[in-house]
Amino acid sequence: MRRILVLFGLLCAPVALAGSAADPGVSSTSILIGGTAPLSGEASSAGAVSKGAAAYFAYLNGRGGVNGRKIEYEVLDDGYEPPRTVEAVRELVQQDRVFAVFNSLGTSTNLAVRDFLNQSKVPQLFVASGATTWGRDYRRYPWTIGYIPSYQTEGIVLARNVLKTKLKAKIALLYQDDEYGKDLLAGFTRGLGTKKAQIAKAVGYDPTAPDVNSQVAELRATKATVFMIFAFGKFAIQAELQAAKLGWRPQVYVNAVASSTSLMTIAALTGAAKVIQGAISIVFFKDPSDPRWAKDPGIALFQKIMRAAGANDLRNGYYVAGMASAFTLVDALRRAVHDFAAHHARDHIGARVINYELSALAPDHLAEIRRLRHETEDEIRRLVARGIDSGEFHARDPRIATAALLSLGIDLARWYRDGGHWTPDEIGEEYADIALRIVAAQV
Repeated sequence: MRRILVLFGLLCAPVALAGSAADPGVSSTSILIGGTAPLSGEASSAGAVSKGAAAYFAYLNGRGGVNGRKIEYEVLDDGYEPPRTVEAVRELVQQDRVFAVFNSLGTSTNLAVRDFLNQSKVPQLFVASGATTWGRDYRRYPWTIGYIPSYQTEGIVLARNVLKTKLKAKIALLYQDDEYGKDLLAGFTRGLGTKKAQIAKAVGYDPTAPDVNSQVAELRATKATVFMIFAFGKFAIQAELQAAKLGWRPQVYVNAVASSTSLMTIAALTGAAKVIQGAISIVFFKDPSDPRWAKDPGIALFQKIMRAAGANDLRNGYYVAGMASAFTLVDALRRAVHDFAAHHARDHIGARVINYELSALAPDHLAEIRRLRHETEDEIRRLVARGIDSGEFHARDPRIATAALLSLGIDLARWYRDGGHWTPDEIGEEYADIALRIVAAQV
């Protein structure tokens, strides 16, 4: 919490404090954040996630940085190997003294450093993994926050699709034998419910092994009509190629992070085109290879940024994933202010007492209200700080912006009356737009 609030102060107008030795990675001209990614090894295609993020920071720095501070983003190669992740993150924290570890990729790799980062009170921000634990265990690990949808949820969605379209399917399932693959498997099994017996066989593979050929052959022997591939990087491609070599033509399902355009293109060009034709997956980012987004302004900005970074493949969804987290902040603030304002309208009588007649409250009620007010103020302050950090907000003074946002709801309680010209939701929508103007949001 302390670092988030420090960042709030450091990213405001030039009159802010310049940072001290107690604030690692922060100077009057820059903020150093770090991360790890598989820049080499079997998962190196996913290293593009960090390149997408780096391109976005370069774009921000080219526009003057964040209120005069440049974002320095140091990415170390961990090869998708947890022991190397531990070594790299310790280097980032203890030697390079980064302010936060951001967008590091992988489930096992991030789990390997979560305890260390939380004990060190270094933010582990927007983990590039959908492991269920990031959301489930937030109270135990308050310095860690995930980003993409959970793998268990993905598994449930895919299972429901099978039940809807392939009711009597015989299912063969390949999964990575670690927390990542087991999370997907757990979700898929849960999604099948009483139909889980339709899984003819589920076979795990060691992510340090050279290939998955024997596992695919074992699954092929079941004569399954559906092939679920819960893999990563080269292993997903190998599974598709091996199925083609064995003459197996099931309905293929591929989990999201293994179904990027870059991976599927490699599989098609190396002999698996017939196997993956009609393959089913899910998507939670705009796919830059999808024609439906050809005229989308967000994709246009993405392409502009990646061209400036020298990227050749503008259809690579990993780039989008690395860039996307910053663009969620505007919507997060908008929703927070909408709910905050609408609440004060619906409960304007109680809100009026809380905000203007505190002396009338009993001591225990007064203490509780003060606690809730402080928590609300802290949450809005964090949202503003993250928005400024990412370059989405351009408020000249974050402290004034936070106070102005809070005053929207507080003043609303003074003048709102039931039966007036506007409903609470109408006020919430209008105040949400006003909030974006207060923080000078890039929309």
